[in-house]
Amino acid sequence: MTKLFIAFLSLFLPSIIHAQSGNSFRSGRTDTFYNVTVADPYRLLEDTANPKVKAWMMAESERTTTALRNLPGYNKLYNQFKNAIENSKLEEINQVGRLNNKWFAIKRYPKQENPMLYAYDAGGKETLLMDPVKEFPQIKSKNVSLASIVTSPGERFVSYMVIAGGNEMEPLEVINDTKTGRKNIEPTFSGGKKMPAAFDDRYDSVMYYYYAPFRHEGDPVNWWDSMLVYKHSIGADNVKDEMIIDFASQKIQRNLREGADLAMPYKSDWAIAAVKNLVSKELRLYTTPKKSLSATSEWIKICDYEDGIISYIVQGDNIYMMTYKDAPRFKIISTT
Repeated sequence: MTKLFIAFLSLFLPSIIHAQSGNSFRSGRTDTFYNVTVADPYRLLEDTANPKVKAWMMAESERTTTALRNLPGYNKLYNQFKNAIENSKLEEINQVGRLNNKWFAIKRYPKQENPMLYAYDAGGKETLLMDPVKEFPQIKSKNVSLASIVTSPGERFVSYMVIAGGNEMEPLEVINDTKTGRKNIEPTFSGGKKMPAAFDDRYDSVMYYYYAPFRHEGDPVNWWDSMLVYKHSIGADNVKDEMIIDFASQKIQRNLREGADLAMPYKSDWAIAAVKNLVSKELRLYTTPKKSLSATSEWIKICDYEDGIISYIVQGDNIYMMTYKDAPRFKIISTT
């Protein structure tokens, strides 16, 4: 509550905050994105695990908090914000999906600090499935957010992304096996470098994104081209993981402002790569056979942005897509 209030005030009162100089963290760091050089002199401040960075952030937070609390009328305005939020009846829903043949939602009620996981039966009755603070006691924080859930097509494996204190740079990725009841079966996924993208039940494997910031020693970092996708067999040695997508070399058209997601549709022989501009909803879709998925796979383009595709679903060998092209109220098209 205090953090939200302070953040709001900071937007309107920048002139009263005189931040301590961060020049000790300044460097000549630059990145090159598609032949454009971009300066990033304070990259060192992104290393939130660095004790010096933590100390600097704590000191700046304390300076800001002290300055705001000394403002005339602070207590009155703070209490107005507090009452407005605590009396709010709005519910925050972050994600809806299916898990173990039931609908679930990551949801936060007005007086809850953190989103929790709820399940719903056929009649809509709500049951609390998980309180992340209690489920993940290894995270030494009272502010633990359940950010997302990825389920395998057969719903045997479930991956949870958990974030402590809003620190998205160091998420905890936990994979549970619902068949055996075992939890955190792949502990090496914690730490922010590996993020599950999709499961393949046929081979008990998980595809994950891996961020490799220093692929070539001395080369400038190209953020998107440093994102790789690996295939890992559940329970196997990580050294046997196979790289299946290299965005820097494979024929998946992307630029600086585009991201890509991998999908492994259930009961289909095809993998899908969906490219999306970060500020629009249209999709550019590619496909390749699952059985030959590798770093040398040939990806076939299905559609591009001008086709107006905003969502899709795969059933067997068919892909169904929703488009607004020549259809003000949308229409469904399909191809094989």
